Amino acid sequence: YRYIDVIWSRKDMDETGKEYENTFVCDFYERNRHRGILPEVEDELISSRDAVKGQMKKLKKVLEDQGLTKDQIEDHGEYKSLDAIQAQIKKLCNSCYGVLLNNKFILYNAAIGGAITSKGREYIDMVADVIRDIFKGEIIYGDTDSVFVNTNTALKDLSDRANATRSWDQGVSIINYINDLCQKYGAKYMKLALEKEFPDLYIMKKKKYFGKKYENGEYDKQII
Repeated sequence: YRYIDVIWSRKDMDETGKEYENTFVCDFYERNRHRGILPEVEDELISSRDAVKGQMKKLKKVLEDQGLTKDQIEDHGEYKSLDAIQAQIKKLCNSCYGVLLNNKFILYNAAIGGAITSKGREYIDMVADVIRDIFKGEIIYGDTDSVFVNTNTALKDLSDRANATRSWDQGVSIINYINDLCQKYGAKYMKLALEKEFPDLYIMKKKKYFGKKYENGEYDKQII
């Protein structure tokens, strides 16, 4: 068996109330022939969600060909049902991490939960470094699993699709470059996706922001 050490730390308090840095080492089995229970479950859930999203994409194309608007498609019964299914599968995927930190769970392991958090931060920092150093982009906001980048493309008019498309294509280039790096250097299960673009974005505080989004070649009428 071969193992990969993930070293992470957190701030703890000793018996006197003094803060100190507590370091942990978590050994992960490097996959060869055998897989653990949670990776198998997670893979199955992700594959199921991808399949449902694929159905949504096909249905959306059919409904668009029938002349339905974006709002009508999102309100369509079958489309809404599929969207609800993929959202619930996503919650199950996310819960695989959360239960590891629940001491009532049969597979409770705080070290693994902490290691996952640590690797997540490491990858987010790596993504930010690549964007700054290679693409000269400006990082304006970051979260546990996302990075917001200023592509320096001015979108003064929401009807200016040429600029919007150029900015979106730049985002796709960044994503493809980083995903290729992950494949090349062993993080092949790490895959980034470009979710949305905001011509105007207003950040109030952490996890509190709003704006009008541009996604896959069209503007959303709603402000999110």
